[in-house]
Amino acid sequence: SGQTYVGLTVTIIRMVADRDEETRAWACEALESLVVPETRDLAELTQLLRETNDGDIEYWCATMIGRLGSAAASATGALANCLLDSACLAARERAAWALSEIGPPARG
Repeated sequence: SGQTYVGLTVTIIRMVADRDEETRAWACEALESLVVPETRDLAELTQLLRETNDGDIEYWCATMIGRLGSAAASATGALANCLLDSACLAARERAAWALSEIGPPARG
């Protein structure tokens, strides 16, 4: 439909852990193609990434943080922890990608 959604990033990420398979599928679809993260979402995304142990939530938090690029430099520590500690390979790979998207600010 060409419409994008802003300000709902964390709400939709939480839906990827829903019990209902249809809800999980819809949430992943929305995150893949409709949701546009905003820098105002960064603190909440970072906190959720730190607090969760759900690999799908880690993956999508890292994805949205990475989409913010260098503006997400403050999330470097949470991404590094995910990279080192997540039990989910896809989440670790996505954390590495997000760090590369942040660029030079993430090197420290």
